[in-house]
Amino acid sequence: MAIDLSQVQVCVLFDPVEGRPGGAWWFRYGRDSFITDKGGGNQAPFAHKGEACQPIYGSARTAAPLEPFDLMTYADIATAKNLSTSALDSFANTDPGFPPPVVRFRDGPVWSKEAISRWVPTAQD
Repeated sequence: MAIDLSQVQVCVLFDPVEGRPGGAWWFRYGRDSFITDKGGGNQAPFAHKGEACQPIYGSARTAAPLEPFDLMTYADIATAKNLSTSALDSFANTDPGFPPPVVRFRDGPVWSKEAISRWVPTAQD
């Protein structure tokens, strides 16, 4: 099933949480709830217990985020880079510069739009 980005919520947790002294990002999508290091990575399941947070992505965001942030799905990346999904598969599996997803939901991974915009596919043999 494809990710519906309109249903993804991302918040910045400012205080130390679960061994992350600089805070974390909290991702919610459907029944999935994860924290990652700020910027993505080091994903772990998470149950929010009222920690102070600022929405940076999704319908809960009411003002400009403190940290500009946008997400892309696999299909979004293929479209933005003018690649077929099979060509994107090849790059994702062989190009060491292909950015890792910021989080992996049950329905699939999502990437930082900023990281994807910086990525330039390397030539394929």
